Amino acid sequence: RKRFWDGWESVPAEYQSLCFSVVVRQDGEKGYEAVKDIYERSDSALLCRRALVALGKSPEKKLQEKSLDWGTDGKSVRAQDVQWLLASVTRTAPQLVWEWFGKSFERLEEEYPGLKVKKAIIGNLTPNFNTSKHQEQLQAFAKEKKFLNVRAVKQTLERILILEKRRKREFSPLKEYFAKES
Repeated sequence: RKRFWDGWESVPAEYQSLCFSVVVRQDGEKGYEAVKDIYERSDSALLCRRALVALGKSPEKKLQEKSLDWGTDGKSVRAQDVQWLLASVTRTAPQLVWEWFGKSFERLEEEYPGLKVKKAIIGNLTPNFNTSKHQEQLQAFAKEKKFLNVRAVKQTLERILILEKRRKREFSPLKEYFAKES
């Protein structure tokens, strides 16, 4: 962290992602704004991606929501880079992102029309969805918003079903195995 605040440019490239993430996680709003500034000033696509991923790792709900709103305002982050931010925040706070997505869906539809963006958004918001409850939640949402036939939704629903079947199939043998081991 000290090296970042002394001049992040001196941090070797292979450690920049880690450095940015630590600063965002440990230094609150000050660290968040510093890394966001790196994103906004940089001409390097790789450096921008590193900053976006780090911004999504804040443990603070307020900063997570700020990242989501800022990253999808249509002006601040290039459309093809939004996925990096969404995926990062999703790994940190999946339920918060799903709720945000529900509230922001109409705005996102206007800002990012087209199936490719829907695929990226759904693909990045649902990697932690792995139960029948999640499946029902996604299915109901997609039906309500009339995008049930989007390939990404179909793939996610299928993946959830496969995971659920696998859990049912493997639960008893695993339970028996661990019972013997203890």
